[in-house]
Amino acid sequence: MIHLLRRAYAGIRGWLLAEKPDRTVVALAVVAAIAAAAVCLPQDYQRSGLRVPVVAAVGVMGLGVLVAALAALRPWPAMLAWIVAMPFFTAARLGPFVGWIQVTPSTVILGTLVCALLLGLRSRRVAEGSVPSRPEPAAVPLAIGGAIVALAILSTAVSPDLSTGIPITMHGVVEPAVIGLLLIAMRPTTRQLAALGVAMAVSVALAGAVSLARMLTLVHSFGDFQSLRGELGRVTYFNVGILGGMLAMVVPFIVVVIVRPAPFASALARAVGSMSAPSGQPSEPRRPEHGRRVEPGVRVAAGLGLALVLLVTYLTYSKSAWIAALALFVALALTLPMTRRGRGLALVAVVLASALVMPYGELIAVATGSSTASATPPANDRTDSFNPSSPEGEISITGRYLATKAAIAMTIDHPLLGVGPGMFGVEYAGPYRDPQAKEVLQSPHDLLPDVSAEYGLPLAILLAFVVAAALIRGWRLWRSTVDLARLLALAFGLSLVAFMIVATLFGTDLYRAYRYTNTDVLYFGLVVGAIVALRPAESDWDAEAQPEPGRPAGDLASTARR
Repeated sequence: MIHLLRRAYAGIRGWLLAEKPDRTVVALAVVAAIAAAAVCLPQDYQRSGLRVPVVAAVGVMGLGVLVAALAALRPWPAMLAWIVAMPFFTAARLGPFVGWIQVTPSTVILGTLVCALLLGLRSRRVAEGSVPSRPEPAAVPLAIGGAIVALAILSTAVSPDLSTGIPITMHGVVEPAVIGLLLIAMRPTTRQLAALGVAMAVSVALAGAVSLARMLTLVHSFGDFQSLRGELGRVTYFNVGILGGMLAMVVPFIVVVIVRPAPFASALARAVGSMSAPSGQPSEPRRPEHGRRVEPGVRVAAGLGLALVLLVTYLTYSKSAWIAALALFVALALTLPMTRRGRGLALVAVVLASALVMPYGELIAVATGSSTASATPPANDRTDSFNPSSPEGEISITGRYLATKAAIAMTIDHPLLGVGPGMFGVEYAGPYRDPQAKEVLQSPHDLLPDVSAEYGLPLAILLAFVVAAALIRGWRLWRSTVDLARLLALAFGLSLVAFMIVATLFGTDLYRAYRYTNTDVLYFGLVVGAIVALRPAESDWDAEAQPEPGRPAGDLASTARR
């Protein structure tokens, strides 16, 4: 053990001597590591048959400390590492309360990234005379994000239940807005945004693999996957619907890697070269043949990842995830092939493949009024959930429709600031409950009505504007750009479409303290931020010689030498 500690100390000392970070940055790294250690202390979590082993909790604690410290020293790699590690932080169920404020590992890491960015901006201004100046972050996204955060805080301040409202606002509104603005302020290059998409896909694929591995310990037959579907996402995103939505969101990124593996293979070859170089020494110059050698492997790995994501998506038995995935593949079939014949063949293939999953017969029967759904709950057949007159459909379709009507009524009665975050369920159980409702839902399962009911109409309008503006910008970038930027515009735009489909049909409720995860809304913020940050075209100087996002501009010379 002493030998390992000495080697770790020598490695850290060598890195610090080579990088020579500012003392303020080092102090921030130390504070962030201490805060992460306090937040990630093993809690001996045990609930509903789920327990976090002590060894795993200690490992996650170490991971949190490392990522938090790295967030101060190297913000961009830290952001990617944090995204990949998100399912593990959630699985450890970390989120101690300080009064009414719940502090999660994401809170510490995100706060550290913001502080590191501010320090980087300060250093850039100091060194502005020696390097080409770069434009400051756009003021419009900052103003819109600030307005969203201000309205959410104001609605929370007048809420009758601050203990419920503060965590929801903090993790469901403020953190997604901050991470989106942070990404825009970092001004990442096209290749860095490609790395972001890959990190998001890897993270969700890991969550799917962990969820599937746990389910294999619980089921005894294939039918158990359907009857125990609620357990599938429990260990990662807590809710199987959230898991399904996350899986759908990353499908476009994996498809982009399969279609265009060259940039990702090149980046992988460069990363391997830099890791194999001696500490403090420049890595071997990148050669095109290095990337071409690993292209087949990258494509195969992406193909296997896509197969895993689609398998777990199917096993969620979530209507919203299935519909979102179908919409994505239809859009990909219409946009990726270069010829009309290719698009037609791809579209036919998607429709035929989807027939193995989607109950088109039941949907046609419901539309024509000839459905034969059983009036008694059998109930493990999720096909019946597509029929609003079936026992399953009465809850998942009719019940959500009635809850949405109640949310609209709440908005009419409380138009400016809503009934308060997390208060929909309380109000719905009282004067707003529809007599036809079989179950009192805690949210309307529809994002925009939920936001308008709990936070007020102005915030809902701003949110709708942000989504619409991002989709329009993504569409324009896809139409006007070429090569990798064009594919990324398509991928991030379709990821946003997938989120909105699931958020409308399943209805993310922003955050709940008992879930310990807000990954879905953080991904929403990342996707919107990436669409805004994506540039139509950038020069070789921008792509290769600019400092890492969030790092001081004084590092530019060393970056160029490498």
